[in-house]
Amino acid sequence: MKTRLRVLPALLALALATPVLAATDAAQQVDLGSEVSSYRRFIIYPHLQKAFSLQQRGDANGAITEFAAALKLAPNNATLALYLAEAYQRNGQPDQAMLVLDKAQKANPRDVRIVSALAVVQGTQTMAAPPEDAASAQATADTTPRQSEPQPAVVSNAESTSPNMVPPPAGGDCQSAPTPICKAIAGHAALRLGKLADAQKELDDADFAATPEGIALRHALVQRAIYLRDTDRALNQLAILNTNSQLTVNERSQWINLLLAQGRLGEAEKLLSQAGTTSPRDQLAYAQALAQRGDTATLARYQRDKRPKFQSPEVERQWMNLLQQASADNNRLFADYTPVFSVNRQDQAKILVPLLLAQGDDNGAQRLLEQLPATEMLQERFTLSLKANQLDTAGKQATALIDRSGGDSALLDSLSYQLIAAGGQQQALHLLLQFYPFEEAKPTRRRILLQRLAGLVNDNPGLLTDAERAVLANPLSTLGQRGHQAAVFAGLQDCSKVHDLLGDLSPGYSHDDWMRLGNCYMPDQPGLAQYSYEQALKREDDGYARRALAYAAFASQDYPTALQAWQAINMDDLMPAEMISAATTALAAGDKPAARTWLDSYEERGAVRDDEYWWLRAQDATTPAEERAALERAIASREDARYYVRLATLQSADKQYTEAVASLKKAEVLTPDDSDLQASLGYAYWFAGDAPHSRAALENARETYPDDIGITQQLVYSSQRMADNPAARAYARDVIDWYETVPYGERSDHERDEEFGFKRLHEDLGRRWSFSAGAFAGTNAGSIANAPEPGNAYRSYSQVEADYRLGDPAIRDGKTLEAYARVFAGSGNDNDSYQALPIYSPMLGTGLRWKPFRDWTFFLAAEYQTPIDRSRDTVSDFMFRASASLLNDGKFSDDWHESGTGWVAQNLYLDAAYYLHQERTAATADYRVSYHQKLERGQTIEPYTHFQYNLIDQHAYSRDVRAGLGVRWNYWYGEKRYDAYPSKISVGLEFQHAFNTYLNEDNTVFLTFGGLW
Repeated sequence: MKTRLRVLPALLALALATPVLAATDAAQQVDLGSEVSSYRRFIIYPHLQKAFSLQQRGDANGAITEFAAALKLAPNNATLALYLAEAYQRNGQPDQAMLVLDKAQKANPRDVRIVSALAVVQGTQTMAAPPEDAASAQATADTTPRQSEPQPAVVSNAESTSPNMVPPPAGGDCQSAPTPICKAIAGHAALRLGKLADAQKELDDADFAATPEGIALRHALVQRAIYLRDTDRALNQLAILNTNSQLTVNERSQWINLLLAQGRLGEAEKLLSQAGTTSPRDQLAYAQALAQRGDTATLARYQRDKRPKFQSPEVERQWMNLLQQASADNNRLFADYTPVFSVNRQDQAKILVPLLLAQGDDNGAQRLLEQLPATEMLQERFTLSLKANQLDTAGKQATALIDRSGGDSALLDSLSYQLIAAGGQQQALHLLLQFYPFEEAKPTRRRILLQRLAGLVNDNPGLLTDAERAVLANPLSTLGQRGHQAAVFAGLQDCSKVHDLLGDLSPGYSHDDWMRLGNCYMPDQPGLAQYSYEQALKREDDGYARRALAYAAFASQDYPTALQAWQAINMDDLMPAEMISAATTALAAGDKPAARTWLDSYEERGAVRDDEYWWLRAQDATTPAEERAALERAIASREDARYYVRLATLQSADKQYTEAVASLKKAEVLTPDDSDLQASLGYAYWFAGDAPHSRAALENARETYPDDIGITQQLVYSSQRMADNPAARAYARDVIDWYETVPYGERSDHERDEEFGFKRLHEDLGRRWSFSAGAFAGTNAGSIANAPEPGNAYRSYSQVEADYRLGDPAIRDGKTLEAYARVFAGSGNDNDSYQALPIYSPMLGTGLRWKPFRDWTFFLAAEYQTPIDRSRDTVSDFMFRASASLLNDGKFSDDWHESGTGWVAQNLYLDAAYYLHQERTAATADYRVSYHQKLERGQTIEPYTHFQYNLIDQHAYSRDVRAGLGVRWNYWYGEKRYDAYPSKISVGLEFQHAFNTYLNEDNTVFLTFGGLW
């Protein structure tokens, strides 16, 4: 059986001189020559890598496609043409291999590899193999390549018996005249069969060895020897090639690697030192050999001056690993090396920067980082920025780190903490705000971040912008989150936002939430603050919450609760100032023993007994003298308006009004704008009898408290005392207007009576004219109180009177001077019988009536009386009169009472007169008690009784003692908005009995009438 030798795959493998490597490394090892640019090489290598990988998996067609794609990118490249031709040959497509090589020869006519490969393809197409004998078969069997070697393609019998398919080889007939091509074919055939010695014999022919075919064969022999691990033969042939200056760069690398594999490092180093030998891979291989031997000193010396130009980052990384190994002690070699590839520069920085930072070489680390893009090694840059106090830069780097991590909350926690530790509170705050509200964080981490944010805002409230405030103010979904938000705004002292966030008073809020809410309520709404602190205490019983509750309850005037809160705190836990507050609370709650306990403990601790202490001791005193002594010690320690005001109160109680005013004046110096003090001073002036200053002080107070009815009422009295009736009436109208704002049905009895009193005052101060009339008629002679002529007895009597108040004003602080005139008449007397009608002996009396006292209803009068009808029974005379009405003021007066269904009235009337012409003295004393039963508003029915004593002295004493019992109907009318009833009419019936009288009858019944207008 005839076979055709298929030697092209072996020849190509030898011609390409490529070590057996993995697909990726094989692609990188292919030398495409200098005519292929770096960019073109960059896009070719992926095709080569894929083609080698497909060949290893047995996919020949796929490998051909990838090799063809690579050749298309560099059509004139001999190396790529050889690879494609070899792929075709492996796949049983020699014609396609011939076309590829033929085209490659035209582009590269001087390339020995192409010429040799083309000759082999042409020769194998025409040369038939000799008949196989047993010996040759055995030799073939002995030299059959291992399974790992490339296997020749099997050619069909049809191909072997078709000698005319292709032209004869260019070298002629090999049997008759062996040409260099024929010798090359024979040599390559021997190589294919593994007969390296036979191939070497062909090269013993010096002439053939010098031809291109012979040189190609020697190159192939080297590669086949390396492949078959015939190292000595390979080294011998490499030496010959080197001697003949025919050694390629790749072969030199192979030579060096063979020497290194045999441990002949010295010879390898000599090869490396020869001029032109700069292969980075060779340098790497030599360095790796030194490292494997463990000779780090030689390795360090070798690498120190070498700067290989590696073509891939992976290979360069191997060199850098050796640099690390050679400089294990100080990393100096590794640090001084400047990587070509950015990925290796980054790796170098990742290794060196932490080491440099640990060694404190911040400048070195910074210089190394400057070689990298600003976006690389952000963590280390962040550390350096913190050390350099470049906080703004650190903040930006932290933001970039967290963005790159996808918002890692743990990283945010760490970076914000580091910023704060470095003094970058502002940067930490803005960093946290960028990722607020930390929705991706776990609950525990989120709580930490929210607390940190709140703490930063609390410590630096001015760092937030308005926009950031608005973001933080948007309520979050859960109670706990809103609590942390509230902590932020509590730090900003923005209580309105705290109210918005926590104002629903949810029971789910924590102790701290309730405390913050209470703190915000405390200034303006202590009652709600008290509730908040109570809720906080329910969740956590701590001293701070109890103290807050005590202060809030005190502010809301819930003194028992405040006292209870103080008492719940151990005495030893209280500060001296808190003992003072507790004592103050106890006094407000009326618990003097508790106050004394705290004050005693305060004193036992040796705390300063300052003015506040003595002020509390004054309030704790059991006697006015002790209180006054404590106040004087407080004032001696420090002057305070409160102390002077209280001292003035004590002085007023002792009727030391002048001293009280002096004390209040000192208080006024300390607090000149204190309206309460002005009111107190106004009252003190009043009691001291200084109405002008009283009114001035009260008017100052009224500017602040225009609705304080007490101040306005006192202004009425002060103005009245000053005889400033217009002002008194104006203030009285203000008082009445205030009462009118309260519905009548809602007023208390006291308020109703007070309002009527001011109406009566308003009416009286405005009155100048008064008119009155009175009359009675009885069955027998008798007497009534307030009779026109004291002491005289009549059966009937009548009088009309008009009086006019003199002066301006008409009434001066309750004192008046009136001019009056009256006409009065009595019953007639005929033969000692009295006539019933009171029309006899009419008299005209004119005179002056003076009320000299403010607080007493007491009158002095001088009156001239003259008969109107000139009857023989009457004469002109001067009467001097003194009268008084006692026990008839306030609730016992006979004036209308606004409150109640009735009232008890009483009156002690005293009257005495002296008639100058008649030298007669008359006097009356009458005490009456009655009850006014209201019929309707302005009307009463009044049952009464009275006891009367009369005395007449005209050269002899005449006495009359009697009692009366009667009933009257009273009617008041004419009331206006500001004036009480100015008019009154009374009609009554009275029975009298004389116990001792100078009259003839003991009993009589009277019909009475009285009126005032």
